Amino acid sequence: AIKILMYAMATVKPMAETVILNGPDVMLFCNIGKSSFYDGTIELLDKKIICKKLGSNIEFWFDPNVFFNGNRVKACSSKLG
Repeated sequence: AIKILMYAMATVKPMAETVILNGPDVMLFCNIGKSSFYDGTIELLDKKIICKKLGSNIEFWFDPNVFFNGNRVKACSSKLG
């Protein structure tokens, strides 16, 4: 799960609220197999670090406390000013 989380953090667009976890891309980048990808994704879902976006199998909402260190307003302020 940590490899998938690191992939998500590396590929998320600035100030986005979702991340795309396309299985073949993640497996290639992280050098993991299909079962490791699915097990890791399920673990991230169970721990509520990510959650599935309705209508998509590869797009996930993520917990801003994990991706923005718990202060989203501070992240916006530092980018703007």
